[in-house]
Amino acid sequence: MRSTRAAGLLLVSVLVLAGCGGGQESESPTSGNDPIVVGGDDPSGEETASSEGSAGEQDSAGDSSGEQDAGGGQSAGSGDASTEATNTPADADLRQVSFAVDLERALQTSAETTGATEVVYAIELDHSSHYDAWVWTIETLADGTEHEVEIDADSGEVLDHEQDDSDDQEHAVDPTDPMTPEQAMELATAEVDGPVTGWELDWDDGAAVYEVEVLRGGDDVDVTVDAASGSVRVDD
Repeated sequence: MRSTRAAGLLLVSVLVLAGCGGGQESESPTSGNDPIVVGGDDPSGEETASSEGSAGEQDSAGDSSGEQDAGGGQSAGSGDASTEATNTPADADLRQVSFAVDLERALQTSAETTGATEVVYAIELDHSSHYDAWVWTIETLADGTEHEVEIDADSGEVLDHEQDDSDDQEHAVDPTDPMTPEQAMELATAEVDGPVTGWELDWDDGAAVYEVEVLRGGDDVDVTVDAASGSVRVDD
């Protein structure tokens, strides 16, 4: 009986040890050549949820970035500067105004408009009630044709271009020598105090003169300034 019981106990021990050894062999370690799967299905569902959460966070970050880009685009668009010209007030004092289209550019625009070698014999800057704008008027003579070109002093737009045949011999005027418009306005307002509302340079009685309009007591007073001598005459 004792030997039979001992043999039975020995057989049970062997079977138990064999079962434990088989379990270890079934859980053999992963070799270095086995592929590593990231984000695979997990029976607990925890890894899958974590992966979905990461993807959701990435999508959220992408949406946020997109919103920022869109906002940046709107900001850049709203910051574009307007290209529209600002109209100079009709009651401006010409001594204190710098027009977007200065005299040099107005002369260049006139030359481009007429398309000919020309003699500039009259230059005027005045406010036009017709156009409700400050207007350069450039009068030239080229190949027997008189040209009168009107140019918006704020925008540079050519408002009008008139042409007439002429046999006249006009004298050219030079707004830089011997006197500039600024110097003429200074001399005119020293004689008649007030804002300058317009001026013209042309020939009169064989001399180049500036005719400066000065506002005094609600009326424009014409002041003639000889460009060569600097003499001033008030035409009441």
